[in-house]
Amino acid sequence: MKKLCFIFALILAAAACHSSSVEWGVASFWPTFDKLYGLGVQVPAYGASADADIAVTTSPTQAILKNNLEYYTIGYGIVLLQVDYNTLIDQDLLLNSSDPFFSTYPPYPAPQIRISETDVIIPLYETVYLAFAWGGLGSDLCGWVALTYDDTGVHLVGSAMDMTRQGIYAGTGITVPEPSIALLALSGLSLLLLRRRCRK
Repeated sequence: MKKLCFIFALILAAAACHSSSVEWGVASFWPTFDKLYGLGVQVPAYGASADADIAVTTSPTQAILKNNLEYYTIGYGIVLLQVDYNTLIDQDLLLNSSDPFFSTYPPYPAPQIRISETDVIIPLYETVYLAFAWGGLGSDLCGWVALTYDDTGVHLVGSAMDMTRQGIYAGTGITVPEPSIALLALSGLSLLLLRRRCRK
């Protein structure tokens, strides 16, 4: 029984360490000019942020977000792509997207901006999720931003970034286990099954 408790404790400790690799509250959303908003993602470890300019138009039933590059200032690149809740967000998802909502490639050696015709529509009282790659296409620092629309306008309601560079599920703090953690969990499960078989 003590051995079983030790194995479970080991697995739980690994899971706890893994969950701490999620950085919460990395995004900000603020008004800039008339009907224009900035959506920024900051990585505390790097002390830098990547921003997107978004034009927002509203009606009684929905808000429409369009990418806007008129006032955009090149900094760190960012890619935004609308996804469903619990979608796995990783480098492959962003790289394989043929038409992201907003995309500025990494600015070195020269900035490249992709203009998309894809809009993000937020129905009244609903939440949408945007996957992001910080640093532009090819970056493996990924995460999600949640936006909602109510009677007072469009609001940021949450954001998270996966610092393990393995992937994160939209709207959650659940990340893809690193190989070492997955191996530890598999080893623990194997020991449990082996012990059960021996007792029979």
